[in-house]
Amino acid sequence: MSEEIKVHCTDKGMDVNGYILNHNPGVFMDVAINTVKVKLTYNKQFNQYVGSMAGLEWIVTSENIPKDIPQFKR
Repeated sequence: MSEEIKVHCTDKGMDVNGYILNHNPGVFMDVAINTVKVKLTYNKQFNQYVGSMAGLEWIVTSENIPKDIPQFKR
């Protein structure tokens, strides 16, 4: 699963391209940003996934997630 996705840095106000490594809808998402794996957890209140890397906050809104990615499997 390596779907490309837009990831937003709230601290710098910029968007970067990331790759979805793992996704469990409504729970978590693992995204690779510049070869670094970032774990984003789902925030139900804002309908987005939030995580941090290098002291910066990164978010992915649910609208930006491709609909055809496979579900998480153990």
